[in-house]
Amino acid sequence: MWRRSFLALTTGVLAGCGPKFKAVPVEEQAGPRKIHVPRAVPAEPLETAAASGDKGFAEITWAMLRGLDTRTGQANPLLELVAGTDVKIAGYMVPFDDGFDEAVEFLVVPTAGACVHTPAPPANQIVYATMSTGRPAKVEPIYSVWVSGRLEIGSTDSPYGQAGFKISAVKVERRG
Repeated sequence: MWRRSFLALTTGVLAGCGPKFKAVPVEEQAGPRKIHVPRAVPAEPLETAAASGDKGFAEITWAMLRGLDTRTGQANPLLELVAGTDVKIAGYMVPFDDGFDEAVEFLVVPTAGACVHTPAPPANQIVYATMSTGRPAKVEPIYSVWVSGRLEIGSTDSPYGQAGFKISAVKVERRG
């Protein structure tokens, strides 16, 4: 009981000892405030990045892709910076046709077997991949792979669910 009284008395005394602040009016700006943020990845042509191996591909995570609001389609600022750049993402391939060893179009998901079982992951956790080289990629359904290419934000319907992203893949390789 005495601790509470002492604390209340000390707080009251100290509150009166500090400098006195007065309110300063804040000037209103017309329209939204613009902030300059440098690009996270230097923009270079896709062919240059593909020819130089992994150089030029920024590694992104599935946590970054959660920055897309699946209800409104709005992306957070970090995701807007990454969109349209050359990236590589680790994930699992989900081919559209069973029994094929190669695919030109497939989904990339964060966990093995996602999309095949219901319910499908949310759209911000599915990437629709198309091989931009025209050559099919080897399907590795049980192995994690790196998919490298140009990432775009855009809704695409697939047999296994709606994808929130598209990637024009130039390279698919088994991870680790």
